[in-house]
Amino acid sequence: MKIGRNDPCPCGSGKKYKQCCLKKMNRSEYDMIREAVNENRSNDKIVNLLCNLYRYMNEKQWMGACHATCAVLYVALKELGENVELCIGEVDAGMFVFDHSWILVDKKKIDLAAAITMQGGLTVSGPIVFDRDIRTGQSSELVYGVYKSGLDSEANMIMNIPFGVYMDNFPDEENGLWGVLKKVYPGEVDIDSIRKSYSNTERRYVCD
Repeated sequence: MKIGRNDPCPCGSGKKYKQCCLKKMNRSEYDMIREAVNENRSNDKIVNLLCNLYRYMNEKQWMGACHATCAVLYVALKELGENVELCIGEVDAGMFVFDHSWILVDKKKIDLAAAITMQGGLTVSGPIVFDRDIRTGQSSELVYGVYKSGLDSEANMIMNIPFGVYMDNFPDEENGLWGVLKKVYPGEVDIDSIRKSYSNTERRYVCD
């Protein structure tokens, strides 16, 4: 049966279909990112940062770039005055466990790269913004910081390489990941002046 735009929404909300589930279906993921941020804090700069980075990731087809995207997000969010942790560990997606990096802001997870993994083309999640899988509107079902076999050699290398070296030498962008930061940061950022400030940043290995 076809549902009319002005009919009661079948979800039982009491609203018209056009103001409820139809409206949700027509939202872009960028709209959903904005909503998830605004439920936690009213900060357009964080919205713009996350949307800019997610757009960059999709344009570049950055599959499996969790370590890189989180490095950029860590610096950007710190520069915006947020309480940020840069984490690395294993994540349980139900069918498999994989090595991953993610961000904690006031202990809540931000993980855009969960939506663009290298797990055989499988989509394990939507982008996660302040613990919410924006595609479902629910709390993320991924379990972060589990222990199965420990980090593989690549993740161990990334955890142990000096942060500044990692940022400087990431390929495919002028000035490495600093160049990505400059493209996605919501405003002006002086890379030369902040580079030294983050040279000794450490990823926190989460292993419960």
